[in-house]
Amino acid sequence: GGRASLEQGRRAVRMARAAGIDTNGFFLLGLSADTEESMKETIEYARSLELDVMMFGITVAFPGTKMFNDYYREGLVRSFDWDEYHARSASPLFSHRNISNDVIQKYAAMASHRAILTNPAFLYRRFVRSLRTGEFFWDLYYGAKLALLPTSHKSEGHDYYAKDRWPQWDLLAQPLHTVTYQRATYTQASRPATAGAPASA
Repeated sequence: GGRASLEQGRRAVRMARAAGIDTNGFFLLGLSADTEESMKETIEYARSLELDVMMFGITVAFPGTKMFNDYYREGLVRSFDWDEYHARSASPLFSHRNISNDVIQKYAAMASHRAILTNPAFLYRRFVRSLRTGEFFWDLYYGAKLALLPTSHKSEGHDYYAKDRWPQWDLLAQPLHTVTYQRATYTQASRPATAGAPASA
């Protein structure tokens, strides 16, 4: 499908709530075209929606994606340590086209504070929902954790099976390259008969 507009997003949230469906929003900061202004707009847009659950994340261009390949071709990849490639990474994995990693981290920290912790409408919705679902104490626990504890940007772990036997690949010395595979297709005459289907006469 194509791109949805901001107003279509608002309407989708309203329709879901009217149907009794919980509404979740996940917002990414630090996208390829992001600027400080666009990240501010993302945070304010998230704050304005009638969401039951809201989360923010920093964009990570994972290896194998078009974004990573584009950054690699432009010389913007700064780390080839795959342990750093996870959703909560604070490492400067890339040189962003428009903004610094420190600015992205600042807005990521600001997002939860602005859109969740100091958003009376969202807090009221969470309170009502937690009473309805019996999750009040869990919400209280996670709310306190979000407000009081420092965020850990470390990956979940670095334990891998037989990592010492993994092949070493120096991406700076041996750059990524495109491999073209032969594509095999069936013609109608050469397609094998499906099990249980009558064979053609």
